[in-house]
Amino acid sequence: MKHYYTYVNGNFLPRFLALHASILRFQPQATLWTLALDGEAEAGLASLNLNTIRLFTVRDLIQLEPALEEAQKERSRVEFYVTCSPACLYYVLQGLPEGACLTKLDSDCFFLSDPGPIHELEKTANISITPHRFPEPLRHLERVGKFNAGWVTIKNNAIGRKCAETWKNQCLEWCHEKLGNKGFGDQKYIDDWPNLYPGVMSLQHPGVNAAMWNCGGMPIGMRESRVTLGDYPIVMFHFSGLAARAARIYEINWSQYEAKPNRLLLRHVYLPYLREVEQARKSLKRSIAWQDFRGAPAKKLGAWKIFSRCLRGKYIYV
Repeated sequence: MKHYYTYVNGNFLPRFLALHASILRFQPQATLWTLALDGEAEAGLASLNLNTIRLFTVRDLIQLEPALEEAQKERSRVEFYVTCSPACLYYVLQGLPEGACLTKLDSDCFFLSDPGPIHELEKTANISITPHRFPEPLRHLERVGKFNAGWVTIKNNAIGRKCAETWKNQCLEWCHEKLGNKGFGDQKYIDDWPNLYPGVMSLQHPGVNAAMWNCGGMPIGMRESRVTLGDYPIVMFHFSGLAARAARIYEINWSQYEAKPNRLLLRHVYLPYLREVEQARKSLKRSIAWQDFRGAPAKKLGAWKIFSRCLRGKYIYV
């Protein structure tokens, strides 16, 4: 059985459910260990009664790691969320069978093809991490981390447990949204792992943790109905920066990385994902009093500006 871990608040529930559906599409026996960061996420997941999800709450986590209570008082909401993530990963990992692998994913990720071959490769390592793979014009962004925390796999053995425990303790000591001497959130700490632990694998497959920050300079094509980056199919795409603006309208936010998605990415990566998100959104509205369309609504821009931004690839209509 494959084990995954992620964390989610109420705002990200539709994206979490899209991730969950994509996991089960390719790994039907998988378990998704999930930290519900607020009451809305907890209520939403409980109402859906999904037997492939193992739920943790912040209350559960603070009982295991009391130092989080002080962090909750001192840090911003986002900083506290990120502080919680390595702590929950550590306790989940300890409960798995010896030698089992736990893959941590961000909840705005989505599988587009079977990750099974990648997970088989990861079994040969103690730890697997994914480089940002910034193209040369964006290489300066490595100051926030050479590796991305959106896909991290740790094996439940002595080395993996030591890595997870150290990461937990580092984030309890310092975990902020700014770049500091000790890191950047939970992510910058990963840069040291190849030098600290034996058996660290840097996954070089460009379709693993593909994202707007690493697709811009790569040839994008189609093979066997799958989108490819170079010669590799996209296994998992990380939809960081995507923002819901109104009913069925999303802002893509590629411009911050000096890139623009081509039609293949929009049609065969973004649209399938957003259709799944929309389906999840409707399910949540039926099951709980879920607050919809948070953030700046696009309707204030006017219909013509929305249409114009869709044409320019800044917005996408589902």
